Amino acid sequence: MLLLRNFVKKKLLWTGESTPKLVLNCKIIEYDKGNAFKRWLYPSWGITLLNIQCELKDRNKVVGSARARHTVSAGGLYTIGAWKFIFS
Repeated sequence: MLLLRNFVKKKLLWTGESTPKLVLNCKIIEYDKGNAFKRWLYPSWGITLLNIQCELKDRNKVVGSARARHTVSAGGLYTIGAWKFIFS
């Protein structure tokens, strides 16, 4: 929700006008929810992982792209719910 407000504030959000200014397409390439108990037993076992790829398009032309990968590979019970953290 905060990201949406920032787009509106900076006038970057397309509001349905006749021609969109920029379009951001994102897709999840790889995702694993993981397991905090397994991470506690042995680091890198039960890893939580998110890998995404995004393209920024002006009409049909790609003007930018980015990939992001976030993991939680070690920790114990305090990493319960890490899947929520990696999406933020």
